[in-house]
Amino acid sequence: TALAMFATGVTIVTARDAVGARVGLTANSFNSVSLSPPLVLWSLSRRATSLPAFTRGSHYAINILAAEQHALAERFAEAGADVISFHPDASAHVDRTIQLIRSAGCKVGLVFNPAVSMDVLDWMIDEIDLVLIMSVNPGFGGQSFIESQLFKIEDARKRIDATGRDIALEVDGGITPETAKRAISAGATVLVAGTSVFQGGPSKYAANIAALRS
Repeated sequence: TALAMFATGVTIVTARDAVGARVGLTANSFNSVSLSPPLVLWSLSRRATSLPAFTRGSHYAINILAAEQHALAERFAEAGADVISFHPDASAHVDRTIQLIRSAGCKVGLVFNPAVSMDVLDWMIDEIDLVLIMSVNPGFGGQSFIESQLFKIEDARKRIDATGRDIALEVDGGITPETAKRAISAGATVLVAGTSVFQGGPSKYAANIAALRS
């Protein structure tokens, strides 16, 4: 199945120096029982038993963009997620969602799409562990990096540094060896790459990851 192929790919990639697995959920991703949160993480854990730790000791990071964020967050926490991030513009009560995720024992992050303001960080940055900047519009892989997001990364870096806290700054979308360097220069500490890692098939994974790290 597609889910088994995904988990197998994660196993292969993480055996070649990647540092974690991220599952991104857009609206209606889980209308089918066959793609329930517990099944996704069960499939990963069965096939990726040697998965290295995600940043600061976590294994599975979840990014939720869906209307029912509370219910999905609870289900993924119960299924074994370590980091749960959500889009504040899709939550009616951002603080409540943060506290729900924390009470489940997970680290929590806020995700910002390209056209979304980060003003909520003025009030919530001391409550989170991760800021995730989407450098593409979520929905499908293979998109090009949106250049304007470099300014947002720089802004997020300044906000994080001002707190003095160890908050990860993650960038997801259009990550290639070239854009990886620029994102890191702008202040990113974690990069999410899909197409640039998986292109060429399993025999290319190690070289693709090495190119991103160089």
